[in-house]
Amino acid sequence: MKARIMTALIILVAFATAPASAIPINAKEGFTAYKGQWIIRNQVRIHLRDNDPTTMNREMTVIKIPTTFVYGLTSRLTAIGTVPYVSKNLDFKTSGRRRGDAAIGDVSLLAKYRLWTKDEPGARTMRLSVLTGLSLPTGPNDASDALGRLPRTLQLGRGTTDPILGLTATRWTPFWAVTGDAIFRRGGSDEGYEFGNSFRYDLEFERAIWPRELPEEGFPDYLYAVIELNGEVADHDRFQGVRQDNTGSHILYASPGLQFVTTRYAVEASVQVPILTDMNGLQPEPKATFILSNRITW
Repeated sequence: MKARIMTALIILVAFATAPASAIPINAKEGFTAYKGQWIIRNQVRIHLRDNDPTTMNREMTVIKIPTTFVYGLTSRLTAIGTVPYVSKNLDFKTSGRRRGDAAIGDVSLLAKYRLWTKDEPGARTMRLSVLTGLSLPTGPNDASDALGRLPRTLQLGRGTTDPILGLTATRWTPFWAVTGDAIFRRGGSDEGYEFGNSFRYDLEFERAIWPRELPEEGFPDYLYAVIELNGEVADHDRFQGVRQDNTGSHILYASPGLQFVTTRYAVEASVQVPILTDMNGLQPEPKATFILSNRITW
């Protein structure tokens, strides 16, 4: 009976169905959806910054609630759209003042194309895909409060159309998976303000901690332990050609998490803890990011 299950898993992988476990919490997986497949993912991401090097004692809280829609156009080509709700608040502890805004942020439209596949006995496979698309200026970028126009770091949208290009690869087996990606985003320009280019890189490993072996019949549910390294390097911004010293950084997170996965849905949680923070100029440093999400597939 187990041989039948393994055969079914091989067929599943061979037809490019993305196993529910193949989607990391923070990284971008190498799998594409099969033709006609839908995946909808909802996340809540709470990002905290403090340890301000200035006398203003600033603390920043960013809450993002992105909803991502994934659709398999063909067995190799997948369309991905993300609509984020964003809330940003900057608290000045010294003066007791707060500035911020909340609304729909910049929508991203991406396409993922599977470049290479290597299927192996035992339902093992490797996938390599290219990711390309745009971040669109749908979020407000001219919000103001009683003190005037909010600074760029507090605006919910950038006001720019930014090209995105990346590669992602996944090695998958029935009980563990490894994913790595590298993604470049070119910063656009708005009203003389030019955002710096950014480079994101991720490495993820997940291991089933339950069950330890395949059942006699059917497909099992899984509980996965996940560990990721998530990094991003961002260049300085510029305004009218002048470098903005208090922008840009290199931040690397260690991100442990848990996933409970079935064939149709998954719930997952993760926390990102900074292990490298190289901030340009005078900026509050990242403290932690908390992530809770669910996804459904049909």
